[in-house]
Amino acid sequence: MPPNRSRYSLLFISLTYVISFLFYQQYKSHPLGSGDQWGYYVYLPATFIHGDLANLEHSAKFGKHVALQIDAANYQQHIDETQLAENGNSVIKYTLGVAILQAPFFVLAHITSGLLGYAQSGFSLPYRFLALFSGCLYSLFGLWILRLTLKEEEVEDHLIAICLLLTALGTNLYFFSVFRSGMSHAYLFSLYSVLLYATIRFYKKPSATAAILIGISSGMITLIRPVELFCIIIPLSFLLSDFSSIKDRFKFAWQNAKFYLLSIFVFILCGLPQLIYWKYVSGNWLFYSYGDEGFNFYSPHLWKGLTSFSNGWLSYTPIMIFALLGIFLAYRKRRWFWPIVLFLLPHIYITYSWWCWNYINGFGSRPMVQTYALLSIPLLYMLSYTWKRKYFFHAFLLLSGLLLLQNQMNTYQFSKGILWSEEANWNYYKSIIGKTEISRAQFVTYDIGEIQPDQQSMQLAETLHKEEFSDQPNGIYVMKTDQKYCCTWAQSLQSLGLSPGDWIRISTVARSQSEQRGVYQQTLLVSEYDRKSTKGLDPNWVALRVQNKCGNVDNTIWGGQANVWEEVAMFRQLPASLGPNDELKIYFYNPKQLQLEIAELRVEKWIFNN
Repeated sequence: MPPNRSRYSLLFISLTYVISFLFYQQYKSHPLGSGDQWGYYVYLPATFIHGDLANLEHSAKFGKHVALQIDAANYQQHIDETQLAENGNSVIKYTLGVAILQAPFFVLAHITSGLLGYAQSGFSLPYRFLALFSGCLYSLFGLWILRLTLKEEEVEDHLIAICLLLTALGTNLYFFSVFRSGMSHAYLFSLYSVLLYATIRFYKKPSATAAILIGISSGMITLIRPVELFCIIIPLSFLLSDFSSIKDRFKFAWQNAKFYLLSIFVFILCGLPQLIYWKYVSGNWLFYSYGDEGFNFYSPHLWKGLTSFSNGWLSYTPIMIFALLGIFLAYRKRRWFWPIVLFLLPHIYITYSWWCWNYINGFGSRPMVQTYALLSIPLLYMLSYTWKRKYFFHAFLLLSGLLLLQNQMNTYQFSKGILWSEEANWNYYKSIIGKTEISRAQFVTYDIGEIQPDQQSMQLAETLHKEEFSDQPNGIYVMKTDQKYCCTWAQSLQSLGLSPGDWIRISTVARSQSEQRGVYQQTLLVSEYDRKSTKGLDPNWVALRVQNKCGNVDNTIWGGQANVWEEVAMFRQLPASLGPNDELKIYFYNPKQLQLEIAELRVEKWIFNN
């Protein structure tokens, strides 16, 4: 094989990342105006431009999620991504590690904005472009450093090239580097890459430089995401293989105590800015900025976190299954086995003990992205193992290539509103493989998780319920903003003449006076089974979003128009577990209490054509 194949692969990856970043153009959609990305970044404009770090009074005007609330004492501004301290100040929810890494790009953006005539507000186009582009560049830097680590494994260079391609383009690292690059994960991946390489250099030849790099990388990792403190396991357990090696490690540490102390000092130094910020804003050296959000270590969602199609890890990054299998191969070499196992197990446990185990605001399981620096090592072992068995290698390469293409397609589908993984399900996901547009039936499957039959192959058998609201002005029922539920209808299967296996169609004709593209804000048409004779069984509660079905020609998740009347409908097949006294229950649920106009509600029985 030609030499430096891995270098050429990195050049290809770098070109792909930059072109993809420019193609998706997230910097044009004001992503720094709201959400997590705003929370990571706002330290910089609040400190150096607006001077409102304690209350974010001016910086918050550039956010889309700003609300005013009155507490018992005084009138307070509450901003999403912040917590109110006892002294009334707004404490930013996220720690400031990402802002530190973005700082050089912020300075460049400030200078560029002045030269090009943009507002030097911290949120105009140059700031948005460079803040997000920094995530892309840090990710590429991490990949370049990772190459140096992988080259220490003494395997063929072309296998390193393939490993880098699979890691960079076949996982959701790609998504968080070119599309949602203002999140913390690209930065963390870069820091983990530095930590791995510094660890190797330190144990090859202990030095102050390597010790400082270990302290900086692990310190910044912990500063960005405090629960990543377990990253220190990696340098501490590197090269350990048995009890005798543990004894040798203590001897090594004693001989190089000054370097260990230096690394610890740098690690602590990295955390000081956060402590100073908390003291300045809240009056306390320590402040829990996540409010009521927390961990449930007694009931972690491990299986869902790993496999669910609601942002599950391996569901959306199946290439990492090969890396997990490669851990068994790592046991032979020992040097990386214990760092991988001792880091990965607590990382997974802690990650999926979080109350919001599916980690909204991204594609796939976000907290696993940074682990790919470490997991690329067993992935490389897997490539090396199959390389010696040609047929397995070719099969492995073919399957990995298909998964890589699927990852690229998923990112594109995400950008077009076809896929939004935090609320997806297996039936929907398999129906959109390779699709650049979806049907209304698929769109309904996204909401309720049940495959919709081909309506052209069916016919109406009987109308079970029809509500036209003749007692309302103009025959239109207006669901008011102070209503959470309305139009409840329930009948037993026996009274309706229905049996398990029958198909029903539930539909409404409705319109909204305003666009409501937030998926969690929309009014829901709910169908459930009220178990009267089969107590304890799942009510099979499903909910169809209404607003994004009205005036949505392209059937995209973020679509929907105001003042458009449209029929919104779903098919359901009655499950075999239903009894004759169980009730079919239909109603509207309005979680955010929006106004919705309803002209009709129907429940029908449908049968397939003979």
